[in-house]
Amino acid sequence: MFPYAVTFRKAEAPLAALAEEGFQRLLADLRANATRSAAKGQTLICMVCWRAIAIASAQPVEVGLMADQ
Repeated sequence: MFPYAVTFRKAEAPLAALAEEGFQRLLADLRANATRSAAKGQTLICMVCWRAIAIASAQPVEVGLMADQ
């Protein structure tokens, strides 16, 4: 999908701050999607969004984009 792989670690402070901001936006988008899906009765999509939030929130140390190899 992406022709590159980028990983941000806490040691790289400026990049880590950008990664954290993007990560928080992603979580906000997932929450919004879950809320909209629940309102429309789309239970499966709602559950998938909340599961993605749970998985992502459990591992906040390293955030980035990884290319499909």
